[in-house]
Amino acid sequence: IVMDSNKSVTANFTQQQTQQYTLTTSVSPSGAGSVLLDPAGGVYTAGTQVTLTAVANSGYVFSNWSGDLTGTQNPATIVMDSNKSVTANFTQQQTQQYTLTTSVSPSGAGSVLLNPPGGTYAAGTVVQITAQANSGYQFVNWSGDVTGTSNPTTVLMDRNKTVTANFESTADNSRYSFETGVQGWVAQTYQDSQAITVVAQDTTKAKYGTASLRCTVDLREYNHPNNSKGETYVDMQTAQNMSNSIVTLWIWVPSTAIGDPLQPNGIQVFFKDSSWRNKYSRWRNIGTDIPTEEWVQITVNTATEQWGYDDGADLSRVRVVGVKIGTGGTSTATFSGYIWIDSVNW
Repeated sequence: IVMDSNKSVTANFTQQQTQQYTLTTSVSPSGAGSVLLDPAGGVYTAGTQVTLTAVANSGYVFSNWSGDLTGTQNPATIVMDSNKSVTANFTQQQTQQYTLTTSVSPSGAGSVLLNPPGGTYAAGTVVQITAQANSGYQFVNWSGDVTGTSNPTTVLMDRNKTVTANFESTADNSRYSFETGVQGWVAQTYQDSQAITVVAQDTTKAKYGTASLRCTVDLREYNHPNNSKGETYVDMQTAQNMSNSIVTLWIWVPSTAIGDPLQPNGIQVFFKDSSWRNKYSRWRNIGTDIPTEEWVQITVNTATEQWGYDDGADLSRVRVVGVKIGTGGTSTATFSGYIWIDSVNW
């Protein structure tokens, strides 16, 4: 400007418009999660750095970014130098699945019910298993990845598992089943073995089938020699070779049959040969070796048995097989009641 007079000048300004950009976010698949922005808003001045954080909903995991942001880093940052669109991609979380395989033994004896049903379960599922016996069978126990006799029972699915329900026939096909009567079994009448006074078929109690042998017992203290032991037996009339036999029987005794717990009464299985010489199996204490109030199996291997008494009986010529109950040691306890025998076999 040439100063040839007084002059006044005004400088006029206009406000500069800062460039703004929009950040648009989405998630895939829909409902799988959300995207958090820091700073929040979605519209930013050019050059702003925005931190994006992908947050997965239950059942999903973050996979990667796509659009104007790529990669798997989470959180991640983006510079706003243009309008941008970013998608957070999620995948459905795969819950570990395990298989429960069940079977029954013997085949056709029963079935196994699962609750919840299906057989394939998410890790950590507790499944109730119930063994159901078919007609003519009864449940015995579980084997495989579950053991014991509880029915129903539960199994925790923390890996693939296999369980077998074991059943047994309720029919009594043993040599002496007592289904038709006492089958020749009698109470011993020898002077020193009269504690078993009567034997009879009993259809109210049985391990298998519908009947057992009930023995009426009057067991007195050791100083009553006639009643300090009692025996029941069967005389097979003709000799049998039992020198290498496995003899099994089931017995049920009440808790009162223990007598003196410090000198408990006991059970023995015995054999007599054609010359009436004896072999008695090892002594089995009632209450410990033979639990009470339940059916208990006794097994005698004649080839390996540690005989409790032996006066030289020839097991190749066995004529008599029997069961003895006796007073423990010098006990003064008495027992009056019943014991039951069932399913004698070899």
